[in-house]
Amino acid sequence: MPKEIEIPMRNGGSRPRALIFDLDGCVVNSAERARTKIDHAAKARGDYERYYRSLAVDYSGSCAGDVPIARGMEMLEALRKGLAVERAIALTMRGEESRAATYAWLSVNLPFPLESGDLYMSPGRWADAFGNYYDPDARNPSAVEFKRETALDLMTKYEIVLALDDHPDICVMYREIGIPALVTLYPEIDCLTPVGDRTLFRPCEIVRDRIHTIE
Repeated sequence: MPKEIEIPMRNGGSRPRALIFDLDGCVVNSAERARTKIDHAAKARGDYERYYRSLAVDYSGSCAGDVPIARGMEMLEALRKGLAVERAIALTMRGEESRAATYAWLSVNLPFPLESGDLYMSPGRWADAFGNYYDPDARNPSAVEFKRETALDLMTKYEIVLALDDHPDICVMYREIGIPALVTLYPEIDCLTPVGDRTLFRPCEIVRDRIHTIE
């Protein structure tokens, strides 16, 4: 059995309490865009330049086809209230080019108002350095490093009491820098693999006994 994480319930310092949450696969079901805009055929034939470009297009495109994950939204709101955080901060690998569309979507679909400054998105310098999201033996270095860098900066301003993400390697990173983390994976929703085949992604094998996974 995976070990349960311990979530701090008291604020021992003067920094405002906050939690970090991912978008795709956490509170947003973007599987439609993943299926239709990522060039999986290019990856299969080894054309990684074209494959990475398609990832950039997917993450910098519109929010067309995105739908809220009801359980994810409910969980986020319950944690926001239960942990008495002052800020809920969205941290995503979507590109800055999609800020307007993403913020508009969140303004309509989140169960609470999100400050515009609380949406942290991938800058252009990461657009050509995407990790491999679909190889079970690979990691996602650019996303891990971007989110690590951002989280460390946020920790100077806030007491981060929890982080939510659907990438186990990112949640392991959060734990390594001192932030409790939950992996958000839902049986009927798959934003991680090209065809919804969970056998291509084995999160429990990657982080066994190191993190609690929501199924």
